[in-house]
Amino acid sequence: MNKLFMNSLTCRYNMQQKQHWFVQLFFVTTLFLLSVSKIHAGQFDHQQTNFPLDGQHLAVECGDCHKNNVFRGTPLQCELCHSDSGLIDGSVKSINHIESSNQCADCHTTQTWSSVFRVDHQSLSENCSTCHDDQQASGRTIDHIPTSESCESCHIDNNWQTIPKLDHQQVLGECVACHDGDIATGKDAEHILTTNSCETCHSVELWEPATRVDHNEVIGTCVSCHDGNIAEGKDVGHVLTSNLCEACHSPVSWDPAISIDHNEVTGSCYSCHDGGIAEGKNPTHILTTNSCENCHDPLQWIPVFKVEHNDVLGSCSSCHDGQIAEGKDVSHIQTTIECDACHSNFSWIPATFDHNGASDNCFSCHNDTIADGKNVDHILTTNTCENCHINTFWQPAVQVDHNDVIGSCDSCHNGTIAEGKNPTHILTSDSCENCHSSVGWVPVLLVDHNDVFGSCSSCHDGNIATGKDVDHVQTNAECDACHSNFAWIPVTFDHGAVTNNCFSCHNDTIADGKNVDHILTTNTCENCHINTFWQPAVTVDHNDVIGSCSSCHNDVIAEGKNTEHILSTESCESCHITNAWAPASMIDHAEVIGSCTSCHDGNIAIGKAPDHFPTTLECDSCHLTTAWIPAVFDHSDIVDGCSSCHDGTLATGKGIDHILSSTLCEACHNKIAWEPVFTVDHNEVQGSCTSCHNGTIAIGTPSGHFASTLECDVCHTPQAWLPAMAYSHTGAYPGDHRAILACTDCHTTNQETIPWQFPYQPDCAGCHANDYRTDPHKKTESPVTIRYTVSELRDCSGACHIYNDNTFTTIKEIRNNEHSVRDEDF
Repeated sequence: MNKLFMNSLTCRYNMQQKQHWFVQLFFVTTLFLLSVSKIHAGQFDHQQTNFPLDGQHLAVECGDCHKNNVFRGTPLQCELCHSDSGLIDGSVKSINHIESSNQCADCHTTQTWSSVFRVDHQSLSENCSTCHDDQQASGRTIDHIPTSESCESCHIDNNWQTIPKLDHQQVLGECVACHDGDIATGKDAEHILTTNSCETCHSVELWEPATRVDHNEVIGTCVSCHDGNIAEGKDVGHVLTSNLCEACHSPVSWDPAISIDHNEVTGSCYSCHDGGIAEGKNPTHILTTNSCENCHDPLQWIPVFKVEHNDVLGSCSSCHDGQIAEGKDVSHIQTTIECDACHSNFSWIPATFDHNGASDNCFSCHNDTIADGKNVDHILTTNTCENCHINTFWQPAVQVDHNDVIGSCDSCHNGTIAEGKNPTHILTSDSCENCHSSVGWVPVLLVDHNDVFGSCSSCHDGNIATGKDVDHVQTNAECDACHSNFAWIPVTFDHGAVTNNCFSCHNDTIADGKNVDHILTTNTCENCHINTFWQPAVTVDHNDVIGSCSSCHNDVIAEGKNTEHILSTESCESCHITNAWAPASMIDHAEVIGSCTSCHDGNIAIGKAPDHFPTTLECDSCHLTTAWIPAVFDHSDIVDGCSSCHDGTLATGKGIDHILSSTLCEACHNKIAWEPVFTVDHNEVQGSCTSCHNGTIAIGTPSGHFASTLECDVCHTPQAWLPAMAYSHTGAYPGDHRAILACTDCHTTNQETIPWQFPYQPDCAGCHANDYRTDPHKKTESPVTIRYTVSELRDCSGACHIYNDNTFTTIKEIRNNEHSVRDEDF
C-alpha cells in the first residue's frame, strides 16, 4: 500500500505540479482509505480491471498476485505470472512440457492446467511426433502407410484427414500398400496384366508416362501390350509368325532375337532365309525352288530329311553323279540319256524304259541273253514280238497278230492262256472258227446252229442275237411257247406266262384298256382285278387311287360322309386314312368349316380344361390349330388390369426379384412386351429409392456424391434427380446463419457425420469455441465475480442467467437470446 501511495503522489505531482501538495496528500489519502474500505468489505469488482477472475483464479488470494500490495501494473498474460522469473508465485510449465511458446491461453483455460480442450498448434515449436506418440497424444494408426517423414510433411495441424500434399520420397512401403483402389487410386481396368510392384515401372513423382517397363513384372503375354496400340508391335517388315513374341525375343531387348522357334513361324522358310533376313542357300546348293521346308527340317538343316524331287530344277545327273548323290552302278545299261527318261524321282526300281530310243526289233535284246525273252508258257508264235506287244509294257499284249500264231484257236483261247468263251457264251462246241474269224470275234460271220446246244433264248436275248422287241409282252416263257420256228406271227397267247403288269398290254394299243367311266387310278390293274375276269373287282387298293376320296365316296359309287359328320370340306384324306375311316388319324383344321367349339365341346373333342381362363371367345382367338400351346394371347381386348390374370396363378405374375411395387403392372409395362420397361411410375413403387437405385437395378449415387444414409427422396424427387430439393435439417442446425452456408462448410468431409472442431457438438460451441469471450459472461458478482465456462454456454443462442450470489439459487437477471445466428457480430 505504501508503494501504491507513493506512486499515486508521483502521478498527481506530475499532472498537477502547480497545486498544493497538501491538496494532493488529502486526495490520495482519501482514495486510499476508500479503496481499503471497499476491499475489506468484499465489494471490489475485479471485472473493472480487464482481468476477470474465473476458474482457478477465484480461489487465489489477492496478495498471491498483488505482491507487496501493488495493484497497478499487475501482468495480465499467463506467462508473466506463471514463470520462474516472475514476482508472483504461480505454477509454471513443467520441464516435461512440450516445446511451445509461452502463450498459455493458446491451449489452457483458467479452469485447470491438466485439461487441455484445444491445442493451438501454431504455438508449438517441435514437430508433430514429439506429442503424437500414442502416449501424450494419438499417433499414427496401425494402418498408416510406412514412412520416415514427419507428420507435417503431409498433414496440416487443423485437419488430419485432408492431406494437401504427399511426399512419396519418404514413403517406405510399396506403392500398392496405398494404391489398392481403397486407400488411394489403384490400377485402372485398362492397366496391362502385371504384378503389384508399381515402383518397378512408375516413378513417385508422376505415374504417366511410365519411366520404364520391368518385363519381369508383366504377367500377360507380350502381344497383350505389344499390339501396336498400347506398345509398339511387330513392324511391317517382320517375318510372318504367330503373336507369341517371347518364343524368339527377350524382354530385355528385341534385337537380336535370342532364338527362333520355327513352330511359331507361319510364313515359308524362304520368307526369312533369303540371304538378307537370314542365311539362304549357299552357292553350291543344287538348283531347286525356294520351298526349303519340302526337304529340310526347321530344327536342323543338315542332313536333309528327304528330297522333294518336284522342287529340283536341275537335271538328275546334276546331283546323281556319284558325289552329291548316288549315280549309275557299274552294271547299268550304257546310255547317255538322263536318269528320268527311265527312272522316277520316287524310286529307282522299277524303272520305266523308254523304248522309243531303240532302233532294232525286240528280239535283238529280249533273247534271254541281253534281256528276258519269251517265257516257257508263251503261246506258240514267231519271234516278232512287236506284232503283239508294245515297247511301253509287255503285258497285257495290245493285240495278237494271229498270222504269227502257230497253234489252233483253242490252244490259246482256253480261258488260261487267252480268254476263252465267256460265261454268257451260248452253249456250243469248241470249234471257234466255225462261227468266228481270226480277224475279230465280233461280229460273228455266221452261226452254225449245228454247234449250238442251248435254247433259242440263250442266244436271242437282245445281246447275243436279236431278242424280243421293246413292245413285246413281258414273259419268261421260251419263244417256241407262242412262236413257231417258221414265222414269229401269228402267236398263241398264254397269260400264265406273262410276267409284266396288265397295262403293258391293256393300254388301248396292244389290247383294250380301262373304260371311260373307270375311277381315277394308276395303271396297276392287277392290284384290284385278276387276270381271269375283270369284274367284279376283287379288292380296292387305295394306294392306286389317284382321285380324291370324295370322287368315289359320294354315296353313289361308294359310301360318303354320314349325317353326324362334323362340318368340313370334302377332302376326306386330310383326316382319314384308306385303311380305316375310324378313328381319324389326324384332324386337318384347315378343312374344318365349323367353329372350334362345334367340336371342342368336351364330347366330340377335348374342350377347355377346368382351370382354363374364363372367356367366351372362340379358341382360335388365342390358340393355333397346329398346337394348343404356346397360345398367342391378344391383350388388346383386355379392359381389366394386368394383375387380374398375372397373379401367379392364372398367368405368370411378378418374379421373385421384382422391385417392391403395387400390382398396377400397366403403370410401367406395356402389353406388347414385359421387357424392357418403357417407364417407371414411382407412385407405384413401394420400396425405398435405394432398393432400386443401387447401381445395379438402376443408377445409384455417382462418385463424389455426399455420403449419407438418408434415402434419395429426402433431397431428390421421383420426377427428376436435378435440381435437388433443399435439404431441411431437423433441430436448430444449421439455422438462419448470417452467411449462406454450403453443405461442406460444416460437412467438411462430404459425409453425413460432421467432424466437429470442438467437443461441444451439436451446440454452437462445437464450431465457435474459439470465439467465446469470458469477460461479458458473468454468472454472479457476489461475493466475487464468477463467469460461465464455454461448456456451460455452449448454446450461444440460449438463455444466460446472472445469479445473486455464488449459491446460484436466486436469479438476479435473465438474458435471453443475447446472440442470434442472424446477427453479424453475435
